[in-house]
Amino acid sequence: MKIILSIICLTLFGFTMAARAGDDSKFPIYRHVNCFGNTNTWFVPTSDFDKLPKWDEKGEPPLSVGKAVSLAKAEMVSIGGSTNAYVMSVEFHPAGPASTVPKYSKFHSFWFYVIHFEEVWTVGSSATCVVLMDGSVLWPQLRHEPKQKSINDYLD
Repeated sequence: MKIILSIICLTLFGFTMAARAGDDSKFPIYRHVNCFGNTNTWFVPTSDFDKLPKWDEKGEPPLSVGKAVSLAKAEMVSIGGSTNAYVMSVEFHPAGPASTVPKYSKFHSFWFYVIHFEEVWTVGSSATCVVLMDGSVLWPQLRHEPKQKSINDYLD
């Protein structure tokens, strides 16, 4: 129930911010609280929604789960993650609950994968990736932007 409420709140917040700021605003698509109590939020610029592949819940999604996992793992390894990391779970999410995303909206039919990995950096470490339907792997929003991507930005 908390997850559904979080998604609804993020969706409504995103619509409010998009309406206020225009197409340059960022829409929050996923939020995760890690084991340290820090909240990571993944955003997509609202101007990118029109460019991204959509899925209307018919047939297969534009990006297969296997390809999404491969892309996410490759990204993790490219920044120093272990090649022995393994998938703990894969979630397939819409931008928001159907009740909050009107069919005529650019957010309708926007889906993405959330992939949780284990043993990413050291024994017992875990990490989360968000993969869009075009194969883009997103980084979470950080309070202080790192000079370089780091595996620590993904750690749960």
